[in-house]
Amino acid sequence: MSPRSLWFAGLLAASSAVFALPAQAQFTAYAVPAGAVSTQFITNPLGMDFDVNAPIQITSLGVFDSNQDGLAFAIPIRIWDRNTQLPVASLIIPAGTSATLIGGSRFVNLVTPITLNAGFQGSIVEDPNTTDGIFNTFGGANPTVLNTGGGLISFVGVSRVGDSGPGTYPARLDGGPADRYDAGTFQFTAAGAAVTPEPGAFALLAGLGIVGSGIIRRRRPRRP
Repeated sequence: MSPRSLWFAGLLAASSAVFALPAQAQFTAYAVPAGAVSTQFITNPLGMDFDVNAPIQITSLGVFDSNQDGLAFAIPIRIWDRNTQLPVASLIIPAGTSATLIGGSRFVNLVTPITLNAGFQGSIVEDPNTTDGIFNTFGGANPTVLNTGGGLISFVGVSRVGDSGPGTYPARLDGGPADRYDAGTFQFTAAGAAVTPEPGAFALLAGLGIVGSGIIRRRRPRRP
């Protein structure tokens, strides 16, 4: 391979390494451990509240799967705006085992991820059924791990329960803690994070450019 070809190949490889976008860290807001089993069987909408501190992107929604043996029925799951009491994201997790199992929950990706800006006050709400059920701590400790994404969100208030049937906003506050139920959950990443190459990477590209220009000048044919 000629020196010029080697230079172009090196420049291409360096550029790819410098400007390749790293994968965004993804967090599961309510990470239910494997092995969890239902302790309550009701049909009232159940919600848990969270606040957004910095812009996030919601990528998938999930629901609790008791014993992790598949859902008996399809389960609706929504994120509601606590101020407008309107849903901003909605999915139905299918019955069976086709939805992705992570720990004790089954997830489905949103077709189009949604961005929630700082200041958003939301609630993740599941419409459970009396067959699959949920894990209710009844005020005790919950083995679920709460992930704030390094402070991107906060878990606030107490849980909430609805009295108007499935598909409605659960306006009545229930007891605590903030993660009283293993019911609905979601996955999220930081939104709009810019990727800035390291200063040394720019120096590498600049150096390759200088070397390459010298190679091209040396190999340019002389005019008669």
